[in-house]
Amino acid sequence: MIKHMQPVFRALQEWMAQHVQFVKVEEEDAGEIYDILEEDTGEVVGQCILTASNRLSNFSYFCEEKNGELTSNDMPAIAEAFITQFYPLGLQTYQLQSIIDINDLFIVSYGAKEERYGIDVPGIGFSLSISPTGQVIQFSYTHEQAEIRYPSHIITPEEAKEKYASYIDFDLIVQLLDTELYANGDNTYRLLYGLKEYAIDIPASGVEPAVVSVGGQVEPIEMRVPPTKSLHEWIGVTRHHRKIGEQSEEDVLIEKFMHPSIDLPNELDMSEVYEENLITIHTHRVTNLPKVFYNGEPWKGEPIRLTTDFLKQRALDFLFAIFPQASEHFVMQKEEVANALETPLEAFIDDEYEDDFEEWEDELLNEEEETVPFYFQYQVNGVPVDESVTCILVGVLSGRIVSASIEPMEEESLLQICTEPKLSKAAAKKLLLEKLHMEIALAQAYDEDGEPFYEVVYLPSYTETTGHIRAIDAQNGKAYYVNVGDSLFL
Repeated sequence: MIKHMQPVFRALQEWMAQHVQFVKVEEEDAGEIYDILEEDTGEVVGQCILTASNRLSNFSYFCEEKNGELTSNDMPAIAEAFITQFYPLGLQTYQLQSIIDINDLFIVSYGAKEERYGIDVPGIGFSLSISPTGQVIQFSYTHEQAEIRYPSHIITPEEAKEKYASYIDFDLIVQLLDTELYANGDNTYRLLYGLKEYAIDIPASGVEPAVVSVGGQVEPIEMRVPPTKSLHEWIGVTRHHRKIGEQSEEDVLIEKFMHPSIDLPNELDMSEVYEENLITIHTHRVTNLPKVFYNGEPWKGEPIRLTTDFLKQRALDFLFAIFPQASEHFVMQKEEVANALETPLEAFIDDEYEDDFEEWEDELLNEEEETVPFYFQYQVNGVPVDESVTCILVGVLSGRIVSASIEPMEEESLLQICTEPKLSKAAAKKLLLEKLHMEIALAQAYDEDGEPFYEVVYLPSYTETTGHIRAIDAQNGKAYYVNVGDSLFL
């Protein structure tokens, strides 16, 4: 079989662990798309795209990877052997730019530099994803000409740093220093100054940059008497419902309920939360509180949209049912929620479609009910705990609690956190700026017609780390930076 393959297919076979066949499935402007099937089973194990001249432009291999011991130092030899097999002269044009280690997957990039400043042109050249066993599981080659729009004048790195500094702002937060996020984290809760606002990059022309803003306004919650209904009643489980499944997974109890008016599904997937027609509840076995739930039953009531204020009160009642002291520990995030209006659906129908309204109404009510989300931020002594947000979705027609996800709070650990900072916000900013310098680079942008081009920018960089600083310890001034693993940027 292999001896009749095109040369590019025979070459790909050498990089795969089993004998395969190549079956053309589609043809488009990018080229001919082929599924790669295991010869013995017919299972699809990959895909590739060939250009009009039968050159490999994309390759994906869906193999199940085993643990490997190769490091970033081993990646260039593997990548260059693969590139040379399909593009023998490719390494004369494109040079190694970076090796990024993300969750035991190495992304190796080869690209070119522009001539005026000698900086890398991103997105042009070869990109490979290689496992720690040395298996190439993804390859792509992009060689379109890059349009670079140079400004008539560029500011200095010092000016770029000064401009970047003017956009930096912090929020005092409590955060878990997860080692998966922070390279120098320790999996403990700390009081931090987390970056609330910052520029992604600084245009070298000196024009105003795009700014990232994290978080938003919040409002306090007034104390209210917790409702007497049980959690199961809030979630929609009545005495008429019957439990059709129960399963334990680690610290979670999974339950599924069904109303007798609904037909039993052919297959029951206990792992699926958002299952149509069923009520699914995940309960934390230690706290006995719901972790996530979903009421997938169709709404059969009147098609009258409830006001946002009514929906908000329903969400608050449910929050107090879970956390009777919610006013002491939560604030409500202010979201731009359009008023649902207490208006029948007929008001939204043009006269010419009035005859079709009844049929359209029936179809609408059989679909998943529209919901409005409400977000509640957990705090310790008035300081928000990052990523500890409870989200409650309320149906705009029924007013029922359709879904909720409740982030578990390690209250015992959190109550031990000192929430009085020793460091000021100004001192935290000064520490960050001492470690910061600006590097000139190219970034992709789009003009008014939506056409892509490259512009010259300055990117923030921290020479002491392999990642960007995102938080400063509010007690001792230690800088914490995001984890980019065993990564190399040339």
